[in-house]
Amino acid sequence: MDPAAVQLYAWARAQTSKDALFFFPDLAFRYYARRSITHAWKDLSAAIYTRGRLHAEWTRFSRYEHARRDPTTLVELARAERIDYIVRYRDEATLPLPVAYENWGYLVYRVAR
Repeated sequence: MDPAAVQLYAWARAQTSKDALFFFPDLAFRYYARRSITHAWKDLSAAIYTRGRLHAEWTRFSRYEHARRDPTTLVELARAERIDYIVRYRDEATLPLPVAYENWGYLVYRVAR
């Protein structure tokens, strides 16, 4: 497992509230950090079995994925949806938010409400 990710998970578990919501579509983060994430592609598979839910979940998933590509849209979405933290890979565009945690692989931004 990536050592930068292991450190990220440990930080989130130790330094954030158990009810914190993270914008980071990574199932490993959900599992190892024991924190909620906004979305993950695998969540769509569960929606297949619920009539009418797949379209709503796909729309939600697409909105989040679109926001990942545009920092302004991402910050606006995070504030509107009461997301507490945004996790970004180091090679992604930076955000105009305070950094809550960083290591060589990730930046975690705190979203002000």
